[in-house]
Formats: sequence, C-alpha cells, structure tokens
Amino acid sequence: MKTIAVATIGCKTNQYETEAILNQFIKSGYKLVDFSQSADIYLINTCCVTNRAEYKSRYLIRKAIVQKKNNTNIVVTGCYVENDSDFLHQFNDKILTFNNNEKSQIFNFIVNNSKRENTKSFSNQFIELTTDKFYLHTRVPIKVQDGCDFFCSYCILPYVRGKPRSRKQENVITQVKKLVKNGVKEIVLTGINLGLYGREFADYSLIELLTDLSTKTDIQRIRLSSIEPMFFYDRFIEYLATNQKICPHFHIPLQSGSDTVLNKMNRYYNSKDFIKIIIKIKNEIPDAAIGCDVIVGFPGETDAEFEKTFSFVDKLDISYMHIFRYSPRPKTASSYMKWKSNGVKNKHRMHQLLKLNAKKKKKYFNYLIDNKIPLKAVLEKQENGMWTSVSDHYARVYLKDENAKKGELKNLVAKKIHSNGNGILGEKI
Repeated sequence: MKTIAVATIGCKTNQYETEAILNQFIKSGYKLVDFSQSADIYLINTCCVTNRAEYKSRYLIRKAIVQKKNNTNIVVTGCYVENDSDFLHQFNDKILTFNNNEKSQIFNFIVNNSKRENTKSFSNQFIELTTDKFYLHTRVPIKVQDGCDFFCSYCILPYVRGKPRSRKQENVITQVKKLVKNGVKEIVLTGINLGLYGREFADYSLIELLTDLSTKTDIQRIRLSSIEPMFFYDRFIEYLATNQKICPHFHIPLQSGSDTVLNKMNRYYNSKDFIKIIIKIKNEIPDAAIGCDVIVGFPGETDAEFEKTFSFVDKLDISYMHIFRYSPRPKTASSYMKWKSNGVKNKHRMHQLLKLNAKKKKKYFNYLIDNKIPLKAVLEKQENGMWTSVSDHYARVYLKDENAKKGELKNLVAKKIHSNGNGILGEKI
C-alpha cells in the first residue's frame, strides 16, 4: 500500500486545503502515516505570514528531502511557494511546487499524470476543493472564502492569496450535509478574510450563509474563525446573539491599542471603534469568549505606543490574546519603513503581554466556573486518562468519561481550573 505524510503550517484555510487534498489520496488507496516515517508522498502546505512560519516551512521541506526515497514525491504548496523563495529554487530537482490556485490539481497530476492547467485566468474565481471526510480534525474547518484586498501595511496575504472571492453557497451547504452524515458535529467557517464572504454576490452575505447552514443542514455547532473588527456591525452582532448554533467565540484582530500605530498599519478602525464593538458583543452575549491578535515591535513603535497598547488591552473585556512579533514581509508597505529591530525590548514586551494573557484567561475561566455557564465540546483526544477538547466558549475542557468516544458532542459545566492552568475540568450535565 502506498503511503502519504502531510504537514500544514499556518491558518485554518491551509488546514482545510490539506484535508481536502489528503482525502483524494486516501480514497484512491493511500495510507496516512506520520511525517517522521518513510512515505511515498510528503505533502507540505506552507505559510509565509511570519519569519517563524517560513522557518517551519523550510525545516519540513529539508526533513522530507532527508527522508526521501528514490520514487518519493515531495509536494510543496501554499503561500511560501507564492512568495517565490530562492530557498525552493535550489531544490527544483527534488520537490514539486504548486501555487495556491493549483492545489486542486495536485492529486490528478501525481496519480493520473494529468497536465497542469494554467491558473492565471482563475485569479478572480473561487477554486472548488472539497472533502466529505476529515482525518486530522474533529472540529472541521470549512473554507468558504479566499483572498484579501485590505493591504494592511504589514501583511503579505493580498500578494500571495490574491483578490477576495467567495464559495458558492450551494457547494458549502452540500458539503456540510455530507460531513454531518459522516458524523461531524462542529464546523469552523474559515477564509483569508472571512468577513468579505459574499461581497461579489447579490443580497447574500455571511449572515445568509449562516442562516442556510443552521436551517438547511443538521450541523450542531458552527464556529467562526477570525473576522476583522469592521464586520462586527450592529445587525451582525444581534444576529449572532439569536442563532443558538453559533459558538459564542469571536476572534477579532486588534494588532495595536495605539491609534498612531493602527494608522501606520493601514487598519480600518481606531481604538474607540474597537471598544464599542467589544462592548456591543458583551451586551448581547455576556458569556462570549473574545480573542485578539496583537503585534509587538511594529516599525517605529515607541515605548509610549506600546504602553498604550498594554493599557488598552488590560482594560478590554476579552478572554485571551494571540501575540506576534513583527516580521518584515517583502512587498508590504511596512518593509520599506526605516526602523531598527530591538530584540531585547520586543522580548520584554512579549513577556508583559503573555503575563497579561494568562491573567485574562484565568479571569474568564473563573467566570465560566462561578456562573455555571453551559459548555458544549466535541471530544478530540485523550490525555492522561481524560478526554480533552476546545469548547464552544474556546476554553479547553478536560472530562473524565470512560464510555465516551472521539467526535461526540458533550454538554458540560466547568468545575475548576485544571492544574496546568490552560483549561478547565468539566462534568457532564
């Protein structure tokens, strides 16, 4: 039996695409093996959003080359390929590269010896890549949107993912129906800029898609991946509060609490706008988990500007943060800004925000415990004799249940914070 090993770096959109490609190979008789094992195919879905993501991509490519047998195919795809890396060119005789728009052609190229189709004319089209089964996820990502044209000054995605385009609603609904039949309980709607979904359609937006998925399929839980602040308008927030299938978990990129830095970043809001959004969400959904992205060390960020960010986030009613060090990306506006990187200072700022993040998470965990907030969780794996999963409120839960099975949806209540500090112990209700 032929074997395939896969590795994915980066966003949920990448994760979805890997699963869709993997499903084609498994259906044709391939066996999935661990990436550290010998395989007939190594599929590496790369990322270039940060220096760290590029490093991970290069590491996995080198690892696959070391493990390569005579007839092994090493397939490298994703945004690092789009970035036209000199690193990749040196391995032209050892790897096969496919850009993002060519991902749907990988299986036929390798298994059926099909010729590659020119994808330049597809730049304004959503290229369908679907799967009815997932092998790596129990809370499964569903790609419904691709591309972005916001051109934030630090972000390379518009250059490597192209213009915004949306997936046809009937294709999304059909796929979700099939997944439900195969036992999927929770989906995560994802895209490069999810809030732009439906922009090219007449009278059909993310709200309409959520309504159709809630009423026309039997999916039990719908989670939204990251959505930009400007898309949390009043009608959308009010809708989220009324749809009981949508997880009360919203990840809203902030990036900075300083208006001067936000302006340099070419963000479409200021700190006052952001506060209003958080207050509105909390008024409508008091127990909602809200997370933010924060970038440390943006070119020219002063001590005063960082202190504004720290103070702003400290007062903000959020549950957690994802914290990143600024990485200069080629082609972006910020890569041309004059600045001096200060690793020691940025490390200290990261440490401050990480401590604040731990404080925020603990406060939110205690809120869930003290108020006996009902939680729903699709069981993912077992650790030290307990089932664990990320709940609908984005709190990791641990459950003792000898009769439970992977993929089951459990109704829980939080009892106390786990000894590791990163989750809560739950019991069934």
